[in-house]
Amino acid sequence: MARSKLFRFFPIPEYIVMPSFGLEISERTVKYVEMKDTPQGLLVNHYGIEHIPAGVVEKGVVVMPDALVPILSTIRKTKKVEAVCISIPEEKVYTFQQDIHSIPGVDTRESILLGLEGHIPVPADSVEFDYDIVSQTGNQVTVQVTAVERAVVEGYIAACTDAGMQVVGCEYECQALARSLTKPESNEVLYIIDIGHTSTTASVVQNGLVVSSSTIMRGGEEVTRILAKALAIEVDKAEEVKHSIGMSGKDEYEAVPGILAEAYIPLFGEIIDQYNAWLAYIRTREKMYRPINSIQIVGTEALTPGFVDLFQATFHKPVTLANVWTRVETVSTHVPKISFKDSLIYGTAIGLALGAFEV
Repeated sequence: MARSKLFRFFPIPEYIVMPSFGLEISERTVKYVEMKDTPQGLLVNHYGIEHIPAGVVEKGVVVMPDALVPILSTIRKTKKVEAVCISIPEEKVYTFQQDIHSIPGVDTRESILLGLEGHIPVPADSVEFDYDIVSQTGNQVTVQVTAVERAVVEGYIAACTDAGMQVVGCEYECQALARSLTKPESNEVLYIIDIGHTSTTASVVQNGLVVSSSTIMRGGEEVTRILAKALAIEVDKAEEVKHSIGMSGKDEYEAVPGILAEAYIPLFGEIIDQYNAWLAYIRTREKMYRPINSIQIVGTEALTPGFVDLFQATFHKPVTLANVWTRVETVSTHVPKISFKDSLIYGTAIGLALGAFEV
């Protein structure tokens, strides 16, 4: 791996101190984690979650900045935040591997730019991109390229700026999550499933780099609404029941496991289809990609009791809850103050914060 993917799309002046405040803005929530370096190792200084009304962020784009700015302003004031690293949602990021010839006197970025439009569905001059060198043999170089539409990034930066925050780094959310789940120079190949409120991302991580990712437009919110309708209760109450009762089912909620099992079928089906599509893709590319070693789950649905067992029974593959402190444990002996259960929704924000320490 050539270098960290943090602080990529918009380079920062050297005199600015890199922050450890990771800010993940999704369609329904803003999650944040601030870490500080101490003699005992890295500690969590602040963390939290704020909810966003429906329609403010849609399909990875900030469409109602006036509604988002007050939420960010509250975080800035209460946590005394000056600078942040933010994530860019997977559905607005293009990532791919490209083989290029190293030519003396020609910058690698220029070589990538020449073939960029063959890999993305938008004009090359409308995106910001960067890359990691995966391998090099002679003058043949394989790079992992990450590109995002400039207007999308600018939408997030503008909202943060209007809230009084200085954005000094933007990172692909899957790469930030991968940082928190992998040790430096790890050779493990992970299949990471991040199930959120409105969407699910599935990414493949090899040598610490995200080499493939996809978004499924299904998430926990769809399941909650099905449960609410079946039990004739409010959506907020259904969310509470889902995360407290889950697949255990008892007393007046004995029907919940059956309802949830059926409600999850469409989501599980699409996740399995994506997984099988990746296996089919790499069969003819065995020199480039290695077999998956571990399937890990993070996100809001991971909090549902019995969820992993249900998914594993459907998937017929070993599945585990991800440890978002994997990278922290390589540099710190201190136990983070976020519980393991709650940490499952903070993986991306943790990865963003860790990037400031280059661990």
